[in-house]
Formats: sequence, C-alpha cells, structure tokens
Amino acid sequence: MYCPNCKDEYREGFVSCARCDVALVAELPKEPPKEISEELTHANWQHLLTVSNDMEASFIESFLDGENIPVYKKPIGIGAYMQVVAGQTNFGIQILVPEDCLEKAIEVVKAYRETELPETDCDDDDCDDFEKKHEIKKGVMRFSILWIFVAPFLVGIGISLAWVLHCFN
Repeated sequence: MYCPNCKDEYREGFVSCARCDVALVAELPKEPPKEISEELTHANWQHLLTVSNDMEASFIESFLDGENIPVYKKPIGIGAYMQVVAGQTNFGIQILVPEDCLEKAIEVVKAYRETELPETDCDDDDCDDFEKKHEIKKGVMRFSILWIFVAPFLVGIGISLAWVLHCFN
C-alpha cells in the first residue's frame, strides 16, 4: 500500500496515510522519466558548493531535488575517469544549479548542513584550504596508483633475480 501524495509505503491493513490523511492505493502510478527542459540545457549554471565525494554529492542532490531544484554534478579534474575506473573519486565534485535557483539552493543546503555557505564562487581562504586538502588527496591517489603498477614489476624482478642467483650457485 502506498500514499499517492507523499509516496510513503505502508504494510497491509493500513487504509490512509498518517502524514497526508489520504486514502492509500495498491500501486503507485508509473511516473514518466524526467525530461530536461530546453531552458535547463541553456541555463546559466552557478557553482553552489564543492563536496569531497559522490556520496555527499548525492546526499545534497536529494535535498535539492526535494525542492525541485535541478542539479548538475561536475567532477573535478580526472574525477569522472576515476569514478568509472575505481567507483569513486577523491578529487571532489562541484554542485551546480541554475542561476535563478541559486538563492533557494543556498537556503536548502544551509538548512541541512547548518553551516554558512559562500554567497559567491570560491574567493575566500576556506576554498584555498579545500583545494590544499584535495591536492594532498590527489598526491596520495597518484602514489597509490603508481604503487599498484610498480609493486608487481618489482616483485617480478626480485623473483627473476633470485632464480638467476639460484641457477648459478
């Protein structure tokens, strides 16, 4: 059983939604897929905030979607490639919203994060700190990737060298 208004699911035996006080239905009607309007494809997208990973980006996106604010998640640097290869990115993700929704989006995010968000693009010291943290993460990621490829090569050389020394003794 489902509420046709808020889409909450109920167990059998319930007849109305506790939140909406609406009669429940057996199945929700199929919603047509969201279509991107012509206005959004040419919208002036504005930077709302930058988050560290896709989980946090999806969390923020769900709150904005609840307020009917369109969201574009833009990975930083090679973050999109890393997301495909490794399933996640440590380079950060920028959250962009249409210009006419920016003020409402800031209010929504402030309400859920309970922190101040910059009113403009990154111009202050907080953004510099964020960039420094991401540079460190990128360095660690590069080292990890390098180690993944170099370690087997070094082990192979060690095994070969041990075999050669064993053969000549």
